[in-house]
Amino acid sequence: MKPPNHRTITVAEAVAQFGIERLLGDDFDDLIGDRLNEDDSCLVFDGATTCAGDLDLNRTQPVAFGEPWDRQRHGLIVVDGSLAIGQIDMRGVDGLLVLGDLICDSIHLCETLVFVQRGLVARNAVRATADKEWHENTAVTLGPLYVRVHGTVSSPVVETWCMPLRHLSWTADSGSEETLVLR
Repeated sequence: MKPPNHRTITVAEAVAQFGIERLLGDDFDDLIGDRLNEDDSCLVFDGATTCAGDLDLNRTQPVAFGEPWDRQRHGLIVVDGSLAIGQIDMRGVDGLLVLGDLICDSIHLCETLVFVQRGLVARNAVRATADKEWHENTAVTLGPLYVRVHGTVSSPVVETWCMPLRHLSWTADSGSEETLVLR
């Protein structure tokens, strides 16, 4: 069941209401403007949001905030406050903006925007992967483009593949970044 503090607005309304273009600066078009239409839907949670469920659109039966997810209805998620949730898999999500802290069991980052205004705590793991062919043929460093956390990041396990996260401010008790080699 979704927490009661959600509403649906258009991406254009979200950009205006939350100053998303200002938050993302020169990268706005690459991250939001070119990916979503202005009239696409945006799911907004007003205030601090806690959810026992997961955000995982990569499953055969996608689930978000404890209930089935209609990918055609919502592409961008904005939390106007802090978010506490189980696991997050960003594959299949067009963007997640948390205008507070993000606390989760684990998070799988990919080539889609995750913006956290304050800190990120992943109790179990942070994983980041990107398309190897695209990564090898571009000068863009994907981690700093897609993953933006303005506070510290804490996780006992940090695994990356073609998407380094060295730009983040890791707490001293976090695991060191392990670059995976897939064969």
